[in-house]
Amino acid sequence: MNQSRSSTTAQEPLILVVDDAPDNLKLLERLLEKQGYRIQICQSGREALQIVPRLRPALILLDIVMPEMDGYEVYRQLRLNPRAKDIPIIFLSAMDKTEDIVRGFQLGASDYITKPVNPAELYARIFNHIELKRLKKELNEAAVRIEALIERLTAAEIVFPACDGCEKSRALVAPSWVETIRSMLMACKSLNPEAFRCPGCSKPTQV
Repeated sequence: MNQSRSSTTAQEPLILVVDDAPDNLKLLERLLEKQGYRIQICQSGREALQIVPRLRPALILLDIVMPEMDGYEVYRQLRLNPRAKDIPIIFLSAMDKTEDIVRGFQLGASDYITKPVNPAELYARIFNHIELKRLKKELNEAAVRIEALIERLTAAEIVFPACDGCEKSRALVAPSWVETIRSMLMACKSLNPEAFRCPGCSKPTQV
């Protein structure tokens, strides 16, 4: 059985809570709704594996001790799914021994919170991981845009060679455009000045 109960808007981050104990689910749901998050709850690991790829929550709170499939195995299977491998996963468990916590981090978990839950700690850790995910997404999108710009500038270099010696092909475009393209290429790629000369050009470079 999966449930989603929230009065917040669809723009708020969706958090999936996976725990087999109804009391724990009710407590976490109440705490997180106070912070404006949308909540999806699951009472088994198998249920979580079915709905995570479809819902793609912003973050997952995952209990460890559950029947049929424990949290460690749920984590491993989620990381094998391309639609779930980048979702931050926080283990939330009463298992508070050092070896249990270390095992969670060795698997690659984003964080590990021990029960009973401290609300302030829970809020801070959730906020930090959701914000970190958002910033990573923005950086990746910026990298794609920069790569596309470099490709366009490289193409412009090929179309408008702008030889410094004989000025071959400068007649194809206005001089101001050629200089603009050249300046942008130099700034983005740190090209050697010889890149702006025709192969075998015998004329001296203009100063």
